[in-house]
Amino acid sequence: NGRALTTGGAVNTMAITAVASPIPAYCQTVGIDNNENEDNVFPVNIYPNPFSSQTYITINNPVLINNAEVRIFNILGTEIKRISILEQSTMISFSEIMAGVYFYSVISENQVIQNGKLILQ
Repeated sequence: NGRALTTGGAVNTMAITAVASPIPAYCQTVGIDNNENEDNVFPVNIYPNPFSSQTYITINNPVLINNAEVRIFNILGTEIKRISILEQSTMISFSEIMAGVYFYSVISENQVIQNGKLILQ
């Protein structure tokens, strides 16, 4: 039995009473862009993930393959691998990299089209 807190008003529960004042005009709302298009399809699929030595990156829209690359970063943000994407589906080998969590950015025409996390087992 919960209630949503709006930009003004009060919410009473058995545990607490919360009062919200109106949001000042100089404040802006923020959000997170999840890089999905109108059809709710990610521009890039990475599978399998988690993986043990190699994974595949598939760009769902062939138009995005022009000047495309994937950059792999370690947990500290250091770029450890950069691969040009020349085909719609590209295999990436991680045989020389230790198991762990890594992050990726897929870039096309100098624009990031998707970021995410990779788990190397």
